[in-house]
Amino acid sequence: MTPYLICKFEKQTLSNLIKECFDSKFPDIYNKIQIDYIYRYLKDIKCKSVLLEPVYIDKDYLEDYKQYYVKGFNNKGYKTSRLHFFSSELSHKEIDNYLEQGVKTTDSDLLQRYYLGFMVIKPLPKTFIGKTCLLPYRSLMESKDKECITREYHVDLFGIPLHVQSIAFQEQDMVVAAHSTTAIWSAFHALNYCEIRSIPSCSEITINAINHIDNSHNRFPNTSLTTKQMLRTIDVEKIKHHLFKVDQLNSDVFHEIVKTHIDSKIPLLLRGTIYGITEKKEYTRKNDYTITILGYKERTKSKAIYIHDDRLGPFVRASYRNIVVDTERNWGLIVQEKDDNIKWMAAHEVFVPDILIAITPKKVRLPSDLAINTCHLIKSIFLKMLEIFKSPKESLPNLQFSVKLKEISEIRKNLLCYDFSEGDIDDARTKCQKRRLDFLTQSYARYHWVASFKLNDEDAFDILFDATDIPQGDAVAAIIYKDYYNANAILDIIKNLCTDEIILADILNDLPYSRENSFLLSFFSFLITKDYDYACYLDDSYGRLRAPSYLKQEEYNGGKITGNKTSEVFYGRTKNMLREITKDLKNNVNNSFMIWAITHEGGLVIGKEIDNNGHPSLTGFKPARIAGELFIKDGDFYINSKSGRYSRDYTNPNKLLENAVDKFNEIFPDKDLLIKIQPFGS
Repeated sequence: MTPYLICKFEKQTLSNLIKECFDSKFPDIYNKIQIDYIYRYLKDIKCKSVLLEPVYIDKDYLEDYKQYYVKGFNNKGYKTSRLHFFSSELSHKEIDNYLEQGVKTTDSDLLQRYYLGFMVIKPLPKTFIGKTCLLPYRSLMESKDKECITREYHVDLFGIPLHVQSIAFQEQDMVVAAHSTTAIWSAFHALNYCEIRSIPSCSEITINAINHIDNSHNRFPNTSLTTKQMLRTIDVEKIKHHLFKVDQLNSDVFHEIVKTHIDSKIPLLLRGTIYGITEKKEYTRKNDYTITILGYKERTKSKAIYIHDDRLGPFVRASYRNIVVDTERNWGLIVQEKDDNIKWMAAHEVFVPDILIAITPKKVRLPSDLAINTCHLIKSIFLKMLEIFKSPKESLPNLQFSVKLKEISEIRKNLLCYDFSEGDIDDARTKCQKRRLDFLTQSYARYHWVASFKLNDEDAFDILFDATDIPQGDAVAAIIYKDYYNANAILDIIKNLCTDEIILADILNDLPYSRENSFLLSFFSFLITKDYDYACYLDDSYGRLRAPSYLKQEEYNGGKITGNKTSEVFYGRTKNMLREITKDLKNNVNNSFMIWAITHEGGLVIGKEIDNNGHPSLTGFKPARIAGELFIKDGDFYINSKSGRYSRDYTNPNKLLENAVDKFNEIFPDKDLLIKIQPFGS
């Protein structure tokens, strides 16, 4: 038995190697539409060599064989073959040397550099193209205006480890798989959090779809899945789906939804109807169909999406076109093919979408359109307000946004590494950094739709919509400032507008977007109530809360913290005089002092240090803010921040002490009360 075969890449050799895998007529293979597409695709990505692995056990076909083909009298067995593609010229001698002498790391790296992917050949006479993973076009992966979902597939070629970035494709099998089944299968492969070996085969997907539908006992052959059956297969895998009615959307809104999900690494299933294009440019209905959306192109005048189309092959480009079908103006997608010379051919079909299905993690309950609509409203309100007050010669700024689904761990990681230095002066940068600290130390849901706003191509802020919330909920979870002035230039205008209900109502009535299908009210509420509250004021004035770093033995007795009977808390103006409270203090005596602290709720607590019981006994071992000592020197009151348990790691202790002096003066009514500061470190 021949262990493997290697040929120079040509259409004839590709077809002949497939013929070697099983007994099939050569012309049928040579003229097969999918082979045409895959040949042209491989030629376009500079394929030069093909290696045939004659015997390969494919997990997906093995499952399909068990479900149906094993019972066929003339079945050709469960074994498949596999073709491997390389962008360099390989020879049998070269591979033999690798296998006889042993493969060095440098040899393996060299093969990996030229590896373009693989195609499984099933022992079926017509629908023989099995799991196929080919490297996407370089332009698709490297262009700034294109985005595509891929994952890494690991390959064992005679012990040589290889891998390819791709999403699996296979031809539609009309026996164990129905229309839509392979599209669902490819979509599952595009979910990077799903283990490849746990993804169901096409036969399993079909069984899951029809076993829960009435009168479905005739499982195979199967020719078509309804939308309801498609959704059922997703439910069985415990994956969440969101459905969009595309016939109610224009192409721009549709493309925005596609972009949002692909940027979020979420594949989409698109169901619709195929129309043939006659020589007279008329449209004739053919059949319903489902494709998998895995990428997009963003250029303004030539937007497109990239799909897996099992009638053709992987990473097919589909461009938008306005059409008229049955006297109704509509839009559709033109599937673009190349000829053997890698030139674009004229379109002969158009795909008119009907239903779009997004496949998300099961915890994601909110569809993306709620976040997108909210952002459109924010943008429209901002520009509308500027339009009212600007002079005729002034141009409006460029406000743009993008929406992605992200896990909170990714959001935190990105924010932690974000550099606020660009564009912001020191004071503004410090404010952004404080907001970052606030955000990073709070708890949030796992998944968020993150809307990133830019003003004149510069970062402004991000809005986090809790994707685990419900459409009727209060989904705005946070606003992250990336540039303090850019953010405030937008948010301050909207915040001021929130208080003027008449102007707000007039503006909202003029907008093309409905506020009903949005979280605009949640956004307004967040702006008004959570921008700067009392806790922020206390943090800025007296320092963030600190737990006492340790306890002395004297402060911990019998399992309980020793209380300080002299401690007294003041929250506002009092009739007590500070001179009366400190009457036992001695002037210019080092060990004559009282201790004080600003409590977590902003009160001032004062007491004596008794038997080496310090600040923790004063506060009851609770978190507190700036703390220190109060003493008399040369007849004047002084305070410092000498508290080893509370005050040692503040970066601005002298500023906090100044605010603490103001707190003393607010509370105590002593005439001509003057409290001075002993600077930190003196």
